[in-house]
Amino acid sequence: MPLNLRANRCKRHIITSVVEHSSILNYCMALEKEGYTVTYLPVDREGLLKLSDLENAITDQTAVVSLMWANNETGVLFPVDRIALICQERGVLFHCDAAQAIGKTEVNVNRSEINYLSITGHKFHAPKGIGALYIRRGTPFLPFVNGGHQESGRRGGTENVPSIIGLGKAAELARHRASEYCREVGPLRNALEKGIRNSISDSELNGHETYRLANTSNFRAA
Repeated sequence: MPLNLRANRCKRHIITSVVEHSSILNYCMALEKEGYTVTYLPVDREGLLKLSDLENAITDQTAVVSLMWANNETGVLFPVDRIALICQERGVLFHCDAAQAIGKTEVNVNRSEINYLSITGHKFHAPKGIGALYIRRGTPFLPFVNGGHQESGRRGGTENVPSIIGLGKAAELARHRASEYCREVGPLRNALEKGIRNSISDSELNGHETYRLANTSNFRAA
């Protein structure tokens, strides 16, 4: 997200949600101390956003919208393609944290208007410590690390080639196994949740019954 803000220095408003990963929320809170204004969109009882809240929150001072693809605690999926279209129509850059989504649901940037999409390798069996940032062609970008010519000047510093290769191979395997993964893991999750509900009478699911990842389950006591 720093890349988006540096490309829009005259704009000082950020939109995110109350359920984002701490890596986003902590950064937003730090930016508030530097004079930025942050709108934290709420979610409903099932963990879903109201797109009307997003539309109403965007102003001519909005530099970036940063919303996750899949929630790391409940597995709830946000409608990121629709969010991307709203941002495009309003002339606002959209960053999507897709760390939890890769390998567990289809992620195809060619079918979306997402400007920036970030992933981390250890979430889909790549080496720990490697990740990637997708930047849509034509999207404004300033280097986060200035220095050498690496990555066409986008980020200075010697590349970790073994981990990059590992990330690429893991992504290739994940792409081919995504649908199979859901078919295998989904029934196991459902069986676990059925057992919890039958054993603990006051238990309730946190999140949406269907708009979520196959591998995530989160309960609370009613």
